[in-house]
Amino acid sequence: MPAKKTVATKKVASEETENRTIELGDDDDYRLLFEYNPDLQQEIKSTFRGAHFDNGKDQYDNEVRSKSWVVPSDHGEALRSWGEENGFDVSQLSTVVTKFVGNSNDGGFYVKFPYDPDTVGQLKSDVPGARWNKSHRVWTVPASSETELRQFADDEGFEFTDSTRDLSELELTVI
Repeated sequence: MPAKKTVATKKVASEETENRTIELGDDDDYRLLFEYNPDLQQEIKSTFRGAHFDNGKDQYDNEVRSKSWVVPSDHGEALRSWGEENGFDVSQLSTVVTKFVGNSNDGGFYVKFPYDPDTVGQLKSDVPGARWNKSHRVWTVPASSETELRQFADDEGFEFTDSTRDLSELELTVI
């Protein structure tokens, strides 16, 4: 499993000094680590769709991680603003390229981008066979729709990579 990269840390002055850290996890989501704070936890749940608590135990292997709140990668820019407002030093927060298309190992393509209903609608109407893959959190497109997909990627400002990847190995590109 790849090592996690710490992207923002700050000591925050409050009644007690508290470490607040944002990490980019190996699953491309952001991990927020901080001392117990029920108000902050409630704000995370209500602000970031898909945010959830990770108790640090993996049910499939015996790896133990730090307990943390997990925020999906498509909240990168919003998380930066929120982090600044809530005492996280975000000056080191990496920019993540989240709009890209690549070749999957099955001969088709994958499309990854932050959730936007307009982009979803455009993809579904412009690219025949585009389907959401919930387990990998990407759109998949059959090889027969390559021409339409390339036009969509060009129109919508997507990066089109020509490397082939297995969907189970998908990672966002950190620049």
